[in-house]
Amino acid sequence: MKIVFRVDSYPAVGMGHIVRSISIAKNLQVQNENIELVFFGVYDESAIVFLQNENIEFVNNSKLIENEQSEFLDFLSSNNPEKIFIDKIFNYSKNFILSIRKSFIINMFHNLCDGAYYSHNFILPSAHSSNEIIEDEKWHKGKANFYWGPKY
Repeated sequence: MKIVFRVDSYPAVGMGHIVRSISIAKNLQVQNENIELVFFGVYDESAIVFLQNENIEFVNNSKLIENEQSEFLDFLSSNNPEKIFIDKIFNYSKNFILSIRKSFIINMFHNLCDGAYYSHNFILPSAHSSNEIIEDEKWHKGKANFYWGPKY
């Protein structure tokens, strides 16, 4: 099974998202050693060293900064993963997420964008989420499984 992690790590976004994604990826590998992981994003030198030290396969694509959805779609089409983990703050459109949802299982983190409600699974790991977010009817309309709180 191939799994793609869409996550960045460079000075403007920091290392938090990539650390979380690597932790999840390593846990998935423990559960199933036949998983093939690929990280896809924009990475600076320290992130590249970090990924290499963790033995994580990655593709560094600076074009994502200007063309997020089209570059991501091209990558998904040519790599054909079964699952996607998106730990990227970007306003993915409803139509974009619905279009890739047909082919891939989508797990999103932390990014309350228009498309989040249409992912398969959405995780909001913060302990301080407002009731307005938690009880938003869009979670039911979009059919995303919504998980929130510090245990995630």
